[in-house]
Amino acid sequence: DGRVLVVGGVREEGGSLLPQKNAFLYDGKTWKTISASVARRGHTATLVPTTGHVVVVGGVDENDEIVSTVEIFDPETETFSELELGESGASLARAFHGAVEFRGSTVAVVGGIDGEGRVTGLVSQLQWDNLQKTYVLSRSFQLATPVMHPATMVLGSAAGPRLIVAGGARSYSAEPGKPGAGSPSDETPLVQHMDAMSGTGQGSSELHAGTAVMEACGVALDSSRGLVLGGWRRNVGPLGIGDLVRLAAGTVSISQAGESAGRMMALKHLTCTPLGQNGVLVTGGFDENHNVSNVALLYFVKAETGRAN
Repeated sequence: DGRVLVVGGVREEGGSLLPQKNAFLYDGKTWKTISASVARRGHTATLVPTTGHVVVVGGVDENDEIVSTVEIFDPETETFSELELGESGASLARAFHGAVEFRGSTVAVVGGIDGEGRVTGLVSQLQWDNLQKTYVLSRSFQLATPVMHPATMVLGSAAGPRLIVAGGARSYSAEPGKPGAGSPSDETPLVQHMDAMSGTGQGSSELHAGTAVMEACGVALDSSRGLVLGGWRRNVGPLGIGDLVRLAAGTVSISQAGESAGRMMALKHLTCTPLGQNGVLVTGGFDENHNVSNVALLYFVKAETGRAN
């Protein structure tokens, strides 16, 4: 509805980075502070178009434990409420995962680490039930390759949505007794794709030039095209690369986004927001010198060639 919701993350306090419990709502003029139930970082917040709700899943709390609480933000009341899922909700104890909405009413929670700090390939779906007026866990399936910090998007039609899971880390070393404190490793260039509803028809490709990356951002431009941008690799740092993902007749193809001489800034922890069907706004992140970026980048796809610049 034109408002912006910022949920969780970390703040610096006494030299430490502590998960944030409050959320902030911006209406274009002023910021309003809204109390959430759980402090969390490494979570996801996903807008559901059918209801206008924001579904907040997982993350790491102030004790470095994995959060299992799912919170729903209602834009009409401007409040958060905890989603009651019973024992089945344990599968949503997740951090450093991906999340993407599709078909207007379903959120797919993809990979990440589980409550014990293990990299998982579980894909869990939260779907709005219009009769019960709540979200239910509708189905789940496994990725062929478990990953954390993946870039996720859904391409294809409502009748045949295709889940795209790009890059990520395949290993994670957690500190003893602190599953949320650890280091990811073993980045992958894999682009896994499958039927978003059932997980059937799984296949894989690789990012352009076989570049292994984690924490890239993924964004669908339309039903057949998406971009995977930025991210980082251990011992290398942030990457200034982009990949154009195409879906045609059920086949996924990957090509370089942009010309080699005109690549984007190297950024990690960046955000990507679609601008219509041909553009993406890239904001924030850390550059190769570990500085927070104050540059906003515009990425556009040339309609006549399908090449992104």
